[in-house]
Amino acid sequence: MNDSADLPSTGKLTGIFALLGALLVWSSWAIVARWGFAHSELDAWDLGFLRFFFAALCMTPVLIRKGWRGLSWSTILLIAFCAGPGYATFAYAGLEFAPSSHGAALTAGMLPLFTTALAVWLKQTKLTGFMIAGLVLILSAAFAFFLDGLQGAGDLIWLGDLLLICGPALWAIYTVKIKQEKIDAFHATAIVSVIGFLIYLPIYVAIGTPQQLMTTDWPILLTQGLFHGIVVVVIALTFYSHAVNNLGPAITTMSLSVVPGVTAIAAWFILQEPFTQWSRWGVLLDGLGILCIVMAAREQQRVRNRQAQLDQSICLNQPKAEPAIE
Repeated sequence: MNDSADLPSTGKLTGIFALLGALLVWSSWAIVARWGFAHSELDAWDLGFLRFFFAALCMTPVLIRKGWRGLSWSTILLIAFCAGPGYATFAYAGLEFAPSSHGAALTAGMLPLFTTALAVWLKQTKLTGFMIAGLVLILSAAFAFFLDGLQGAGDLIWLGDLLLICGPALWAIYTVKIKQEKIDAFHATAIVSVIGFLIYLPIYVAIGTPQQLMTTDWPILLTQGLFHGIVVVVIALTFYSHAVNNLGPAITTMSLSVVPGVTAIAAWFILQEPFTQWSRWGVLLDGLGILCIVMAAREQQRVRNRQAQLDQSICLNQPKAEPAIE
């Protein structure tokens, strides 16, 4: 039997398991955060500290080994802040007011919107029919969640939604920047983990609530720190990168459309959060919007592949130059 014939199927199988692992993490991070808020005095600042402290402990040896690799300090600080303290602070602060279903849908749903808008502005991509449809659907989903938040009498769900939307805006800057600089995923994770912690620490000491860490039961601290610092920041990104390499970016990105629905249903069962009519519409519109964005990306990839084949064909058909006769 030819062992090489088994390699593609083995790679796809491990890619599927890696993708399922990443989706499980991304579908549960908001629920774990909301559980931490409900069962302790921890707030968004505390979760941010635990996230970066544990991630920095894990990724410091990686950053020491990889170094800076010629990156400027402006680039290092920008990606560390956008994907680190900036994104985490807005995400966790939003979850203090908004339910888990909003957290998953707005972070997973608004990310392709901001990323696409930024890429179009920087002339890295062009708008297509699928892309415009996806952006309209995602904006409609955000509006549905705002309407759901406004129905909560005396609540500040709408404020949580606004904070949640700011997170993907910063993450989009990070995404575009690491693509421009061609930084590999594991290196970028190390920079965000370690430098992000160094940026976050003085802010947390100045305006956070470090004393609450001293009064919180250690099992809750360990659970939140390990989950948000190691599982979300390190493991999920590794799983996702493996899935992209073995299944392709289109299939992997398309899987994001299931995150809001899985989170909303899980939060309904686990946290007894209401799954209202507007929330259901928001989850559905978000999923459809992300699918449209992925279809647009696949369409552009097909165009690039055809152009590359055409260029290769032209090069092969060009007559070779006759050698000079001396």
